[in-house]
Amino acid sequence: MDELEGEPLAKQEVNGITYFAGKEDDWFFNGYDLEIDFDFENEDLIYHFHETAK
Repeated sequence: MDELEGEPLAKQEVNGITYFAGKEDDWFFNGYDLEIDFDFENEDLIYHFHETAK
């Protein structure tokens, strides 16, 4: 999917690239904050899921 259809759950632009998750993905992220890093040595993404306070 290259374009967001409907309202985004989250949306962020970095270096001219827009990253987003749709509301239909809320079940996956519910209860967590997602942080994404980049490993320059391995040229790979690193995903960190942090549990949100209840």
